[in-house]
Amino acid sequence: MAAALIGFGATLLSGGISMYAGAKQDSANKKAVGEQYKYDKEKYKYDANRAQDQYIFNQNEVNIARANNESGLKYREALDDENYTAQMEQRRDNYSAQRNAYKQSEKDFADYTDLNSRIRTNAELQTQNKLSENLTSLDYANQGQKVQELQAALGLKVQQKTNNAALRSGKRDANLAQKVNNRQFNQTTRELNRQQNYTDSSRREANRLKNIAGREYTTDKALNTLSRDRQISALNQDSALNSLAASQSNENAEDAFGDASLLVSQNQDELRSVYANQQLQNDFSDENATIQRNAARLNNNQAKNINILNQSKTNNQIESERLNLTLETIERKAGQADSRVDLTDQFSTQKVEFAQSIDDLTDQERYQLFEQDTNIENLSGDLKTLKIQHDTDMSARRFEQEGARLAALEAEGNLSAQGRRGASAARSIATVLAAAGRQQAQLADSILRGTTLFDQQKLNLEGKSERAIALKELYKASTQRKTGDVAEIEQRRLVDFNRETGQSLAADTRTDNRVTRLNNKFDAQKTLAETEKTLRNQQLDDQTTLRDQELAKRLSQTKRLESQQLKDRDRKIEDQNENLERARLDKERSIRQTNATRDLKNTYNKSQKTDVRSEFKLNNKKLKQGNQRLMASLNANLRKLGIDDKSIKNQRTAATENFKSAQTRAANDYKDVVSEWNIGNKEIKNASKINTFNKKLRKNEYKSSKKSARKDARANMKGIAINEYSANLTADKQRLPKPEMAPKPPKPINYPRTFFQDPMAPVAAPKPIKGVANSSNMLGGLARGIGNLASIDI
Repeated sequence: MAAALIGFGATLLSGGISMYAGAKQDSANKKAVGEQYKYDKEKYKYDANRAQDQYIFNQNEVNIARANNESGLKYREALDDENYTAQMEQRRDNYSAQRNAYKQSEKDFADYTDLNSRIRTNAELQTQNKLSENLTSLDYANQGQKVQELQAALGLKVQQKTNNAALRSGKRDANLAQKVNNRQFNQTTRELNRQQNYTDSSRREANRLKNIAGREYTTDKALNTLSRDRQISALNQDSALNSLAASQSNENAEDAFGDASLLVSQNQDELRSVYANQQLQNDFSDENATIQRNAARLNNNQAKNINILNQSKTNNQIESERLNLTLETIERKAGQADSRVDLTDQFSTQKVEFAQSIDDLTDQERYQLFEQDTNIENLSGDLKTLKIQHDTDMSARRFEQEGARLAALEAEGNLSAQGRRGASAARSIATVLAAAGRQQAQLADSILRGTTLFDQQKLNLEGKSERAIALKELYKASTQRKTGDVAEIEQRRLVDFNRETGQSLAADTRTDNRVTRLNNKFDAQKTLAETEKTLRNQQLDDQTTLRDQELAKRLSQTKRLESQQLKDRDRKIEDQNENLERARLDKERSIRQTNATRDLKNTYNKSQKTDVRSEFKLNNKKLKQGNQRLMASLNANLRKLGIDDKSIKNQRTAATENFKSAQTRAANDYKDVVSEWNIGNKEIKNASKINTFNKKLRKNEYKSSKKSARKDARANMKGIAINEYSANLTADKQRLPKPEMAPKPPKPINYPRTFFQDPMAPVAAPKPIKGVANSSNMLGGLARGIGNLASIDI
């Protein structure tokens, strides 16, 4: 019982002590609640000011980014407008140069065709004059032969009269012979001996003339054959030269087509190289965008980890302070130190971001400068390639000039070697020289137009190089301006860090009087930190999503750009293939024209060969007829001499046998005279027949000569027409196709503007309420005392 009373008393004492301690604890808690309420109000104001400052800072960042984006887009649009204007000017300049070249080629073609027509007219007049001269010469020769024929006819008439007079004289001589027989016999014998000698001498002379005539006939025939072979050889050589010239022209056409094929291949390779470079540039741009997105993700993840770490630190701090209230001051200062460490870490992170921004701007500047340097080097390479191509073309034109001059000299030498004289030879040489002069003028004009085109293209490339250098300097200035903006932002961040650090140090001085309010404060801080962590992580996730969307949009734009670049490359390659097909058609047309000209010249040479052979046959026939006439005359003389021999023999026999009888001798003499008269008549008839035959031969020869002269004139006319046609074809080959205005380049577009979301305005947090987290220790002590009373076993 006593023990129970003692225990009851102890219990009451313990309960009283507990109530006293609870009341004292309640008083201390109320005081702590007041202090905590003051701290919460200060913290509320500080957080509100800090949120407003952060909102203004974020708004400034968004405005600067929006202004930089707008400036960059306007700069790109202005650059695109300038490039479009330059392309339109180059398009107009190219069309103007091509149109001027086309007009000049048409004027040259008209001049050349007019010159060829005048040359043809002059050559035709010369051919007509030559034909007239030949016909006049033939008329004069024919008239002379007619006069000779009349003289021969008159000579035959005189010979007939002489023959008749001889007959009458024979009759008188016969009568006189009867009177002077002895004297006449002696004289007759002497006369017969003399006549026999004369006859023998005449026979030897006639035989010698026959041999000479035979040799002359053989010699003339050989000379005629030699002349025919020489002319046919010259025609064959001319045909071979025509074939060689056609082959050389065809080979030149093949070489020109090969050069065009090589140029097309080079242009296509260059287009493929440009497309590959563009693809590489697009890949670099995509890789840079991906790297920037990944860096942003890494920064966001780091920020999330920092938020989680801060939250973990806060929770650990709260738990540590709850376990040991005696270290509240030290732990609060440690918390402020941790806050400053967080600020330092955040500032270090911002410094890293600043360095990354500077590196990104530097890499972007390097990429842009590398792109512009590549463009400048490409333009320089294009200029060198253009100069090499121009020098190659000029060398080829000069070689063509030298070849044309040598061909003209060779043609002139061939004409001179043929030994031709007169107006025809001069006309042929003048024709060759005129053709060579036209070709030289065409080549000189081609060289002049090539030089003008090279100067224009060189000016265009130099202008592009100057614009690329100016763009490079603009890129440098833009990067320097952006670097200055980033440095200014970093300076503002340093000022904010110093201000926040100073505020954190000032907060350390206020934490000495707030140890008792740590439990309530840390609960609120834990909730607030968790909320801030969630909001920050959500903001970082939104930024990551926005960056992913921007990257996807940029990759889509790059794909569309690559598709357009591929279409442009394929279109340009197709244009090069069309140029190659046009060069192939020009080659085939040149080969057809060259072969047609060669065939016409060979046909003309064949007709000339036929004429030479006909003339050869006609000359042989003329020689044969002349030889036949001469042989007939000599044979007639030999027959006459044979008759004279018989007459002398008969006279000698008659003089011997009829010496004693004058009547018989006179009769025989008279018979001899009659016989000579008959022989004379026969000779006159034979001579008349020969004259008639010569007259027919002379008429046939005259007709054949006139026909040959007219045929030669017609052949010359055809040759003149062929030469004019060939010269017109050559002039037509130099004509240029009618130029057309190139299609307009695509107009520059307005780039889409990036949408920058304004930062969310700060929302006021709920104001602190005094004593929300307070609890009474007095009631707890009373409850514990009642519990102890209930546990007493009475």
